[in-house]
Amino acid sequence: MRWKNSDIMRCTAGMDYHYQLVNNLDSFKTFTLKLSEESWYKSLDCGRRYTLDLVLEELLSNTIKYGYDDALPHTIAITFAVGSDHLKLTVADDGHEFDPRGDYGADVTKPLQERKVGGVGLLLVKSLSRGMDYRRESGRNILEIVI
Repeated sequence: MRWKNSDIMRCTAGMDYHYQLVNNLDSFKTFTLKLSEESWYKSLDCGRRYTLDLVLEELLSNTIKYGYDDALPHTIAITFAVGSDHLKLTVADDGHEFDPRGDYGADVTKPLQERKVGGVGLLLVKSLSRGMDYRRESGRNILEIVI
C-alpha cells in the first residue's frame, strides 16, 4: 500500500509493520500523522504510544538533521514488531555511521549553564528503552530498540 505522500510507504507482514520515509522533516511529519491513524498503533496503551512517540521524534529528527552531508533524498526504513508485552522498533538508514549507545556527554548532574549542547535526547531514549542494539551493515546504521 502506498500513501498519498510518495515519500512514505507501508507494508505489513504478520505483526511486523514496515515503513519507509525520506530524510526530510516534511516526510517525518507526514509519517507521524499517518502512524497515529494505524489500528495497531491505536491499540497500544497510552504509555507505550507516548514512549514510542518520544523515541521516534528523537531518533528520526537526529537522523534527518545530522545524518547526511548532502541534500539528496535518502531512505529511512522503520519496522515495528508488536508483541503482547513489548514493541521492537528498528530504524535503518544510510547516514553517517553513528552508534547511539555511546556516551555523548549529556551530564545532567551539572547545572544547565555548564552542560555541553547535545546528548540529552539520546539519554532520554536510553532511559525509556528496555534494550538497545546497534550494528553497521552494508553501509547502513541499524538500530533496534525494545520499549
